[in-house]
Order: sequence, then C-alpha cells, then structure tokens
Amino acid sequence: MGPSRARPGFFNKSQKLNRDITILFLRYAKPRRALDGFGGTGIRGIRYYLEANVETVISERNKLSAEIIKDNIADLRGGVTFSNESFEATLSHSLFDFIDVDPYGSPLQYFDQSIYSVKNNGYVAITATDLSALTGSVPSKTFLRYDARVINDIYRHETGIRVLIGSFVRRAASLGREAIPQLSIWYSHYYRVIFRIRNGTSLARKALDNIGYINKHKVIFNRYPSVEEGPLWLGNLFSRDFLSSIEIPDYLSDNVLLRKYVDRIKHEDTQLYFTDISELAKFRHISPPPVSHVIDILKTRGVSEVGRTTFSPTGIKSILNTAEIFDMLLNE
Repeated sequence: MGPSRARPGFFNKSQKLNRDITILFLRYAKPRRALDGFGGTGIRGIRYYLEANVETVISERNKLSAEIIKDNIADLRGGVTFSNESFEATLSHSLFDFIDVDPYGSPLQYFDQSIYSVKNNGYVAITATDLSALTGSVPSKTFLRYDARVINDIYRHETGIRVLIGSFVRRAASLGREAIPQLSIWYSHYYRVIFRIRNGTSLARKALDNIGYINKHKVIFNRYPSVEEGPLWLGNLFSRDFLSSIEIPDYLSDNVLLRKYVDRIKHEDTQLYFTDISELAKFRHISPPPVSHVIDILKTRGVSEVGRTTFSPTGIKSILNTAEIFDMLLNE
C-alpha cells in the first residue's frame, strides 16, 4: 500500500510498521518528552504515551484534524497535549527529547528546525516518502534535493536510505551537532531513520568521517560498473545497544511483519551493502537458488554471521564479501 493524499484526520494504515518499531525504540531510549509533529488523528502520539510512557505533544494545524485529536486525547489526563499550530510554531515554544518528523513527501525543509529544537542527547525521527529522488529514479531530483548522484539498481533502497542519512548528518554538522542513526528501515513507500543528536563540533566532524562515496565495482563485485556514487552514509545503520536490547511486548508478539523486521535488521550492519542471490545467479546464468538454501550453505561452512536483509527479498548480509560468496556458490 502506497502513500495517500493528506486530508483532515487521515490515518495511514501502511505506516503501522513505522509506528510499531518506533514504539520499540522509545521503550528502549526512554525520552521524557516527545513531539508528534504531524498529528493527523493523533494515534502516533497517543501510542507514545500509552505504550512507551512518554509525555507527548501533538501538533496539527488543520482545524478539522484538531477536533478529532482533541476527542481522541480527552481521557488521557494530560499525558498527551495538543498544539493547533504548525510543526515549526510548536517547536518555537520549547525543546523536546524526541521529535518525530513524518510529513508527506520530502522531510528536507524540516531538518534544521528539528535539529535546533531537540535537546542534547535527544532523538530526531525522520520519515521520507520521496523515494524517487532518494533512489536515483529521477536523477535530477536526487541531485537538486540531496546533492547526490546514485544508480537506480537492485541496491536502490540501501543506497536511498544512506543518501537520506548522509544529507541529515551533513546538515546537523553544519549546525554544530552530531547525528548518528540508531534505527533505519525501508518499507513499502517510505524510509524511517531515528537519529541521536549530540552537541559539539568535534563530534560533528567525526560523524562526517562516515560520509563518502561507494564504487560497487570495487566494494561489492567487479561485475558492476565502476561509478562513484554519493555522497552518502557509509557507517552503521543501527545502534548495537538498541538491537541487543529489543523486546517485543506481549501485545505485539503476534505481529508477523514486526517480528520479521526485528529479525532481519539485526544483520544489516554485518556488511556494507548486501549480496543479492538473484544477481549472482544471473552472473552464473543459472536459476537463483532459494535464499534460505544459500544461508544454510554458508552456515554449514562455518559462516556464523549471516542473515536476510530488509533491502531486498533475495539479498543477504554476511561477514563474507560478495566475491567470496560467488566463489562458494560456484563450487556447489
């Protein structure tokens, strides 16, 4: 299910994974005060309070949506408050420990205000739905919006999320703040990244060390064209502390999609970019073997760190590089 046009009181069912996995993060990070910057029906902010015990402000300037939100929070006794102002106006009044930026389309115009308005050691959560720009599907948009040049290939979504992260990290650094991704997912029509923000130019400069270019011919496999893509984020996509402490509450335990994503994100930082089994099969001119079969082969050969990726249904992340896996499959 893709994005729908914004309308008063709009509730986006396709963003359920976004909301669920953010709840897991909030239960881990335990911020004191959060802003749901684009309220809609208010369901996101209400969940933050009820499920993660986070005092939440919901901002929404649409007057019809405002009435819906007021009704929805009426019985919450102050744990959730409402601001009938724009995102920017709400942030002008106070700072927050967690700021959620979930607009329609590109989040670029909200970067600066969210970076300015989050407390030191706080978090900014960004949702982007302008995937045509981030993945290089429309190269002119990729360059004009994100100052990047990338190839729209099978790696497009890992590339796209790394372009988004790189853009936000560079913007934070220009404002003297370090931004480090704690959680990064692609699902359907959107990317979701949660950043930890810390003050300090030295920290900001260190974060910039993770911004660069990738040449898939050199880094992934020599059968790809030799092209420098970027700038983009080349560091980790997740906080190891968060991954190691994830607990799915009982009421979400039957959520198959959430459990699948939690299982797969634990492997994302094993490898910079994934190995795609369908691509390797194409290079060998054979039918692609099941991904599970390849994972079993690697495990029987002593590869302990291997698992599926969220960025491709035929991709895996492993401590082996793509060339090593290709050679291994040749001998099967």
